Amino acid sequence: MPARIRPYRAVTDESWATSFLEEHLGGRRQARRRELTALGARPSGRGTGTALLAALVSAARGLGVRRIWVVTTNDNIDAIAFYQRRGFRLSELRVGAVDEARRTLKPALPVIGQHRIEMRDELKLTLLVSPR
Repeated sequence: MPARIRPYRAVTDESWATSFLEEHLGGRRQARRRELTALGARPSGRGTGTALLAALVSAARGLGVRRIWVVTTNDNIDAIAFYQRRGFRLSELRVGAVDEARRTLKPALPVIGQHRIEMRDELKLTLLVSPR
């Protein structure tokens, strides 16, 4: 069954979202590009991330947005592959950005990330949104 995507509702979704972020992303505060944000989908491989991305692209297109970018860390090989398979291109490397976030925003960021890779850098991937 395909994922059903709907807008976030703070009143009904806050508790669930907080639990999800704690369990899967190490907390509700995710440091990216000197800001605290989050995006996640579980379980993987069931189309939820693809459905979220399709909804985002559709909404962006409707608003006239021409470019979408995402940021991940150098250890997140699965996310890098996911976005590239969906048309995103590597567009920026921020060397030492995770080290900086660990010092200034989120000291609890682990040093060793996925696949036993040391987390140090951020990668930006960009998708050009074509008008319909």
